[in-house]
Amino acid sequence: MPDAARAAGGPGREGADDAAERAFQSFLNYREEGKPWNVFVDDRGYVWLEEYPKDPPLRVLNGHISAALGLYYYANATGDPRAVQLFDAAATTVRHEVEDFRVPGSYSKYDLETGLSAGPEYHAIHIKLLDKLAIATSDNYFADMADRFQEDAAAAGG
Repeated sequence: MPDAARAAGGPGREGADDAAERAFQSFLNYREEGKPWNVFVDDRGYVWLEEYPKDPPLRVLNGHISAALGLYYYANATGDPRAVQLFDAAATTVRHEVEDFRVPGSYSKYDLETGLSAGPEYHAIHIKLLDKLAIATSDNYFADMADRFQEDAAAAGG
């Protein structure tokens, strides 16, 4: 989605506009029995963008934030209020759930379902994505969390 969204709106980019629109339309597929989906609302009302849609949902941090940033780019390129609303909901989910991914003094969890360690590579990706989310939202909370994740990496030897 990010590449398709960045391409949207440029001169002579009608094909890219179509690809970005199709990618965005996939985010309107909320979890429903017997239908393809990649978005679901958890029991607490938080909206998750699933990298691997299955039951039970994994809630993968890097996939969720990457998809959210794709929505951000698409919303900026098109002004689509549905994309703005979905990005805001996805960012709110991260704000309320990111502490559950954190393992103080160690590498973060890759997902919330299995709780497996992200290891040094995906932990570094989490840090970069949290910094990007801080810029996209103008919310320093995400930058502060990126700093905490960085401190955890240093404590873990990474």
